[in-house]
Amino acid sequence: MEIKGLAFLPILVFHLCLGGILLCYTLTLDQDNGRLMIYISETGVRYPQSVLFTIVLVGTAILGIAQAFAQYKFMMFRAAACDMNQEWAQKILLGLALTSCIGIVLTGSFTMFEYEIIHQAGAVLAFGCGPLYNLVQSKCLYKLSFSRRYVCHVRMALSVITGITAAICAASRIPLIGHLCEDSRCEEICSIVAIITEWITLFFFLLTYLTYSDLQHLCLNMSWKSFTITMREKVQDNNI
Repeated sequence: MEIKGLAFLPILVFHLCLGGILLCYTLTLDQDNGRLMIYISETGVRYPQSVLFTIVLVGTAILGIAQAFAQYKFMMFRAAACDMNQEWAQKILLGLALTSCIGIVLTGSFTMFEYEIIHQAGAVLAFGCGPLYNLVQSKCLYKLSFSRRYVCHVRMALSVITGITAAICAASRIPLIGHLCEDSRCEEICSIVAIITEWITLFFFLLTYLTYSDLQHLCLNMSWKSFTITMREKVQDNNI
């Protein structure tokens, strides 16, 4: 069996994760009497959205692992073609991507209120390693991507925005987790900032996946015993 073009992987990651979480959010609004400002984790606390939340994030992690491995193979093929040494850098980036996916599984499998420490640890891995992976990989793709230069700029801009909002979200959560706020006003402001930046981080993080169109040049060959990923064809480098 042969699959020509693997660019559908990042597209599936985007639509599955964003669509699933928005559905969980909509169901949660009905149960919370229309309370709009809620954390992403709160969309997966109650039944039935808790089941959907777990399925969506575990499915996203599985697709994310497949996408990360395909991206790794693409970068290695391109590095070899361009006579560049990217082996160790790409292995480290692959490790970051896999760690982020593990964090997504933990976040989806353990609810915020029942397993708070595990859930928060998973969120830190997902929103820490994931944006870092996209940021560094965006830099590497300036030299190895088949995409036009403006696509590389968009990918880098999305990665930078994701990193900034993730940092703001983490900083605003520190007073809440450490109970450092002395009055309700401080707690309310920190909570609002954390919620807004968390949703922005998720959106731009997923939006970055849509720029990984280079995977369309890969071909997956599968048999009962093994599978291999190869380059589909020789394509003229648009960056030259």
